[in-house]
Amino acid sequence: MGGWMGKDRQENSKGQNLCLVVVKGELDRGDEKEKKIRELTAELESTNQRCEVYRANLLAVLRDMEEQKLKLSVKVQNARLRSDTAVVRIRVSATPCIQELGVAQKA
Repeated sequence: MGGWMGKDRQENSKGQNLCLVVVKGELDRGDEKEKKIRELTAELESTNQRCEVYRANLLAVLRDMEEQKLKLSVKVQNARLRSDTAVVRIRVSATPCIQELGVAQKA
């Protein structure tokens, strides 16, 4: 198959010589695995960077929403105060009329 084999001698823990056989096809598969690992690592880093951008954008949107909520809350509270003040003014200005009606009804 056009592959080559190399032999390497290694000692194990008992001091015995072991003969290791390395086949070119196995090296190619190892290189392919390393290449795949590098590709996946690069893809993961890219995905993490995109995720950080999305997270930053989301946090910016949430901050803007919080600011808008606070502004609306102030506007609603001011509108309620104006409304309550208007009701008090109506009641105060209507009091003489009510008193006159009460007097007119008694008479």
